[in-house]
Amino acid sequence: MRRSGIARAIAYTSDGLPHVFAINTLSAYILTALIERPKKLVYLSSGMHHHAQTSLDDILWKKRRWNGSQAYAESKLHDAMLAFAVSRRWA
Repeated sequence: MRRSGIARAIAYTSDGLPHVFAINTLSAYILTALIERPKKLVYLSSGMHHHAQTSLDDILWKKRRWNGSQAYAESKLHDAMLAFAVSRRWA
């Protein structure tokens, strides 16, 4: 089961990634990449992905003014996209 999530004021990892992106998006991807194919994999997210208007050319919020709620919503959309991608590849 994969579940992670934070929504906060802008803060960065030591690698320069926004915490919201690193924790909400990358952690699920990395954890999935490190495991063998399980019998069942469940991703939990939130309904916030319905509010996302993701900008794939600015996924790290370098060009846009920071909006914590929007960043969280985008990260939840990225989680859903990852879940669908994993489902297609492991089907």
